[in-house]
Amino acid sequence: AAETENFFDADARREVPIKVFAVVALLQDAKSPSPPTTDFRRDEDDDDTKVLCAVTARARYHWGVEFIAPPLVVYNSAAADDDTGIPRIEQKHAVERAFQGALPRTAMLRAHLFMEELWKDYTRPGIKKGTYAFSVPRDKPLCLTSVKDMGVVAARCLLEARTGTLEVVSDVRTPGGLADDFAAAQGGAVVHKQAWALYWISKFALPELHQIMNFYRKTDFSPAIDARDAFAASFAELPPLQSFASFLEETKWSDADRTYEDLARP
Repeated sequence: AAETENFFDADARREVPIKVFAVVALLQDAKSPSPPTTDFRRDEDDDDTKVLCAVTARARYHWGVEFIAPPLVVYNSAAADDDTGIPRIEQKHAVERAFQGALPRTAMLRAHLFMEELWKDYTRPGIKKGTYAFSVPRDKPLCLTSVKDMGVVAARCLLEARTGTLEVVSDVRTPGGLADDFAAAQGGAVVHKQAWALYWISKFALPELHQIMNFYRKTDFSPAIDARDAFAASFAELPPLQSFASFLEETKWSDADRTYEDLARP
């Protein structure tokens, strides 16, 4: 279930738009023979309680659920260190803190570069013509995440009552490797180029895009890469995550008529 609400971020003292990846946990500890006696609600004037009330109100409205224990909230966030200075990442981390402050049971799923981004209008047309433009060195390992895998991991968190901050790495590829995958999927040569013109233009005209480019250029992703096996093993049952090559096949990259909007259609 995905809903967009405004929750109050007590630190920033402003309303933060939040896209909740899943607020489904009807996980009231099934092992408990009777409802818990502790009332998890707090002072209604407390900022954290405003978040809790909003979450439980949506559950009541959509599913008729009345929680007798704190709900488990799974949130789709961004994989990055704090204080990157990139607004969209800083906002997601502020949302994490709001949820963590309001609820005792949260799973923050941090995604890396979404595979689906490469289907968008500013990326796919150039690749179909044979050039994958990305301002990152050809041999730098990058972490990728598919939306499908975010759903799989969210479901396992709910089923296993898993909490904490978790980085979801579906596959690891270099820009050169991605170009090779594109070439195999569409049946023609694809060359990776670092797109220096866009890099320098964005510095003055598109500052947030420039920040994101620098983030991918300078961030060392090796800790997330090294933790992949331990991440998978930490779940009782987690299906293999999606490779980029299988993602291209599943989403029918080779079909020249398909667009990013088609990914949401059956």
